[in-house]
Amino acid sequence: MEFTSSFAAESWERLHSDQLQVTTQPNLSVEERYNFCRAFYRLELFYTLFRNMYKDRREPLGNTAHVKFFSRNPPWENEQIGSVAEFWESRFAEASTDVIAHDVLFGELNVDYLHRGRRNDERQIWAHMNNRWQKEFFFSGVWIGWANCPGALFDVLRAYCSDDSGSEGRDEGDLLSIVFSRGMDEDVDKGPCEAWYAAHKSQPVGSWLMLDHNDWLRDRAYVLWDWKRIQQHQLLKLFESVPDGQMHRPQPTTDELEAMSASFVVCETIFENGGLGYWTGNGHEVL
Repeated sequence: MEFTSSFAAESWERLHSDQLQVTTQPNLSVEERYNFCRAFYRLELFYTLFRNMYKDRREPLGNTAHVKFFSRNPPWENEQIGSVAEFWESRFAEASTDVIAHDVLFGELNVDYLHRGRRNDERQIWAHMNNRWQKEFFFSGVWIGWANCPGALFDVLRAYCSDDSGSEGRDEGDLLSIVFSRGMDEDVDKGPCEAWYAAHKSQPVGSWLMLDHNDWLRDRAYVLWDWKRIQQHQLLKLFESVPDGQMHRPQPTTDELEAMSASFVVCETIFENGGLGYWTGNGHEVL
């Protein structure tokens, strides 16, 4: 519940900064609390099911377990999972970046501690281990391809083109209408469906989930609010708009990237000389 309340409060604060007419406290409705809690539960379930499993790369992608796990959900519910996964990753980064940046073994292996998202497998795997801090498990290799939740969600996109709804072979505009109409018929509250459609109605299937350009929307929990709130604060206009550049997540600077690359060189030298532990950043000194 702590993560649910924190994510709701932080994302609503961002919306308050965007549109000053919204209240500063979210006061979640029953539907919204259900959306937030279900998304965090599904994220935990994904990590529980797949943390110790190999991905058989000989098997067609559509038959892999993680695709089947997510393809049962409409895209807005998977975007909900992606939103809370990125929130969890941001919290993890706040608590662990200094450790990873200064650990000699991580540095020797060039573990990227600056970039977020599905392309940074090492950080995704380290995050999913929560507070277990078991390096031997992290470096054992059993996690490859499995515990990257944003990456797994991205794999699901092809499943939406080949489900059992009669949508296979249709053009993308028809497919979007089919998925949206099904959601409107099945969802008790249409807020998440409407919010997702507003942000994706002009997008191809390949952009339906975890689109980098929509990071600002996921940071605002756009698919987790109920329809009453969305209508009351006219949020659809914001969700379908082209955002100001400052609304996107900040990217690592050139200086930060150069410093990270330089630290890899130092840590490699320390490791080759038998050193391990916490690199102080001062020459080759290790604690």
